[in-house]
Amino acid sequence: MTEGKKLKTKTVCVYNSNLFTEFSKDVLNLYKRTSSEIEKIRASNHAFTKEIGRYLDREDS
Repeated sequence: MTEGKKLKTKTVCVYNSNLFTEFSKDVLNLYKRTSSEIEKIRASNHAFTKEIGRYLDREDS
């Protein structure tokens, strides 16, 4: 068959722009949801901290 000959191979990179675009949209949506959740946690933490401060102020009085 091919004794003594080296087979040449090529690497083919298939780029599917539709798949890449959908992946990018998914990543962006995940980022937006995560950012939104972080803002909610910060807001609730701020309210919680204010409530603790009020409680401690009453205890000091």
